[in-house]
Amino acid sequence: TQVEYMRDHVVPKLAARTSHDLRLCIEMKHKALSAEMKLRASLARKESRGKHYRTDIPYRDDQNFLCYITV
Repeated sequence: TQVEYMRDHVVPKLAARTSHDLRLCIEMKHKALSAEMKLRASLARKESRGKHYRTDIPYRDDQNFLCYITV
């Protein structure tokens, strides 16, 4: 919810006065996109694996998730 709020309400309002500010605005846009991709990929993985641990699904599922999730 927080990342979606940033994407929809904060990033569109960013403004730059200098080229340095423009770089920071672009970086913020990319960070919001990166955070959204990571969160969506972790929610799509219905298992626990390595540092990605889910209390609702505490075991690995190699049959369905022995792969990379591409976003």
